[in-house]
Amino acid sequence: MTEPGGGTGAVSLLRDPNIRRLSIAYTFSSIGTAMAGIAVAYVAYRQTGSVVLTALVFSGNTLPFLFLVPLSSRLATQFDLRSR
Repeated sequence: MTEPGGGTGAVSLLRDPNIRRLSIAYTFSSIGTAMAGIAVAYVAYRQTGSVVLTALVFSGNTLPFLFLVPLSSRLATQFDLRSR
């Protein structure tokens, strides 16, 4: 399928200035989110000096995603909105 920009795929999408801005903003947001998780774990270690508590804080940031992603994936496949 040929796109209006003349190309196909992701490269032609990045020629659109709005998509390019959105991609750059999403990249910076993802980096900031990752840095915040590391910073919280670092502060927990500096405050407590305990590796175990630091691991609990770090896993508290990560575990919700591990449980919510499969659940939301199942919900998304059950309720296919394109067929409506």
